[in-house]
Amino acid sequence: MPLLIDLFSRIENTFAPAHRLPSRRWNVAWMMLLCLFGLIGPLEAADSPKVRYEKALQLARDGKHDAALPMLRQLAEEFPKEPFYLYDYMTVLSWAGRDQEVLSLRSRVDLAAAPPYLLETLGRSARNIRDYPLAIRFYEMATKKAPERVEGGLGLARAHLDNGAPQKAIPILQRLDEKHPKRVDILEALAEAYRLDQKNIEALAVYHRILHLDPEHREARRQRILIAAQLGAHDLAASLARENPALLSDEEFERIIGDQAAQSIRFQKADAAIPLLQEQLSRLEGRGQSSSPAYQRARFDLMAALRDRERMEEVIALYETLSAEGIEIPDYALRAAADAYIHEQDPEKARDIYMKILERNPDDFDAKLALFYAYFDTGEYSSALKLIDTVAAEEQDPSRKLRAESVAAMGYAWAGQLSKAQRRFELLLERQPNDPYLHSNLGYVFLWRGWPRRAEEEFHLSQSIEPEVLDAQIGEVGAERDLFEFRAAEEGIIGLETRYPDHRQVERLRRSWNIHNMRELRVAVSGRHNSGTQEGAKDLAVDLLLYSRPLDYNYRVFAHGLYSRSEFPEGDGLYRRYGAGLEYRARDIKVEGELSTGASPDTELGLSLRAAWMPNDFWTWGATLDTYSNDVPLRGRLNEEVKGWSVGLSAGYRFHESRSIGAGVQWLDFSDGNRRISYSLVGYQRLINRPTYKLDGRLGFYGSNNTLENASYYNPSSDLSAEIGLTNEWLVFRRYQRSFLHRLGGTVGTYLQRGFGSNGTWGVFYEHEWNLNDRLYLLYGVGRFRPVYDGVSETSIRWYVTLNWRF
Repeated sequence: MPLLIDLFSRIENTFAPAHRLPSRRWNVAWMMLLCLFGLIGPLEAADSPKVRYEKALQLARDGKHDAALPMLRQLAEEFPKEPFYLYDYMTVLSWAGRDQEVLSLRSRVDLAAAPPYLLETLGRSARNIRDYPLAIRFYEMATKKAPERVEGGLGLARAHLDNGAPQKAIPILQRLDEKHPKRVDILEALAEAYRLDQKNIEALAVYHRILHLDPEHREARRQRILIAAQLGAHDLAASLARENPALLSDEEFERIIGDQAAQSIRFQKADAAIPLLQEQLSRLEGRGQSSSPAYQRARFDLMAALRDRERMEEVIALYETLSAEGIEIPDYALRAAADAYIHEQDPEKARDIYMKILERNPDDFDAKLALFYAYFDTGEYSSALKLIDTVAAEEQDPSRKLRAESVAAMGYAWAGQLSKAQRRFELLLERQPNDPYLHSNLGYVFLWRGWPRRAEEEFHLSQSIEPEVLDAQIGEVGAERDLFEFRAAEEGIIGLETRYPDHRQVERLRRSWNIHNMRELRVAVSGRHNSGTQEGAKDLAVDLLLYSRPLDYNYRVFAHGLYSRSEFPEGDGLYRRYGAGLEYRARDIKVEGELSTGASPDTELGLSLRAAWMPNDFWTWGATLDTYSNDVPLRGRLNEEVKGWSVGLSAGYRFHESRSIGAGVQWLDFSDGNRRISYSLVGYQRLINRPTYKLDGRLGFYGSNNTLENASYYNPSSDLSAEIGLTNEWLVFRRYQRSFLHRLGGTVGTYLQRGFGSNGTWGVFYEHEWNLNDRLYLLYGVGRFRPVYDGVSETSIRWYVTLNWRF
């Protein structure tokens, strides 16, 4: 009987599959054989190797590894020539997670003769201790022995994945998938391999296959959400996340919701992003996660979204709250805060924020440009120009370099150095003749130099290259306004508002147009105290013009009031005149006509016509006719009620904003028989042009001839004066539409009068100029002058005030 039992034991061990441990099925088969031979009887002693072996295996299968392992170790030591005891001992050690012990026993194994399942066990233990090259070696040995086994191929693929080589795992898994297309474990590994190899679309397709086989597969449902987010389908990912929040950790869920909001901001859908972020903040606060990364990110993103909707006060409030809490704010949120401060006209704080960004990242190109603009808004023109010139010189990327050079050229234009800006843009256009933005920027320079026709050509050229260049479209409207093409300008603004309804530049253009369509008040008041009597001891003059809103684009009606008073030895002269008229402006021309009357004795009806023709950007020709001229001396009106009519012609040539020359001649026919011809020639040149200081020079010649002798007013038969003047101008303050300048100027010259020879003249003046906003302008000043009358020098102190108000 023992011999038979031993025989069947050997048969069992010989024919048992090499990849699995002896099972109960073989025990049943063995017993059946005994029954067939009628040999049922006492099978084995309780402590026989067979019984101990079976008991150990059963304990192992039941998860009682600590009880099974001593029994298997003892068997392996008792029967060293029966290697399957050692193999099973190592396998159960692996089940127990004692991987180091498994690997320590490999020296007792003949790996060349070892069954595949043991090599797979060694590979699994090597994976578990993260010795991936060793795991790969064991799995490769297993797959060579049994290439058809899924366990070996799958283990090898996972070892490659663990070792960071998904590209090696993918072909292995693809071959397994071809043979076993419905094995979920293979599909899981293949999807993971694709995902680690950044092949998210392929991974997503595999996860869909898994869900087809197992619709409730948790990891596939979870990865579908995460991959959708990685692929940029943030709305889909957020929708799936809201449907299945349990599949994600709180951190993952909030990141996906945050990504959806961030995408809305990038796609200029801030209106959608703001409620998402506010809801997320409330949810995180409710969980007590106000210090979590997701909470802070939502606050940062909310700053950007609020900035995009121009809710700048809220951006600033959130920024200042974060700063007070000591939160480290990322650059993109800092930019939102800086933009908000710029919008609220607090550029100093914006400048400091951009400098902070550049401290963190000195190579941040956009931050450098933003700092340049902030410098300009704070009036730090030298710093702005130095910065942008440095950026343009150091930048290596061709597109960025071109952009920096263009911004630098525009910076010089903003600083008033228009000739330098023009040269720079023309040089850039020699390199990039088809760049629409360069043509547009050059158009603005031409516009500011007083050349609207040349500007218009550049704006049209820009749009012919790229029709949607917004700056060119806005510039074209500006050129049309300067050319008095007001109907076309309004049509252009309406079109821009339709295409760019919320654009800040378009909104500024609309505001400027609204101001153009307002009423306009011009007031000039001046006074004079003279040491002599030729022109009166004390003078006061008031000139007032009130224009209506534009009518049918090109017309404005106006009211005109003139008041003049002066003290003479023979009495006080008083002149009051009131008029109403119509102004017409169209391309190349401007015409005004006025009917006037006055207080006694100046009640006679008068007609005044003034016309100007601008055939190009340089020449201006003018003509005037006044049947009741305001240029008749007040002393003549006082003494003899002298009246007169006049005609005049003028011509001016304006080279650019820094140089011009003009000449004029007037014929004045007095009622006392006097005929006066007066003429003038004046030249202007800017000598020094810096952002905050300018020096202007003027040279003027004035003369007259009169036919009446011994008139009751100052009336030399012939005179001529020549003078040269310099005016220093300092920009003290500029903040957006507001600015303050002051000027100090002086003149020296000579005055030649027939019969009295020539005498020197001089004058000095000081004035302030305020632009209080884009609707109100104020100028006032005082001066001391030394004129000459009939060879006698007099002293004259003059003051003046000018106001221009749109309302």
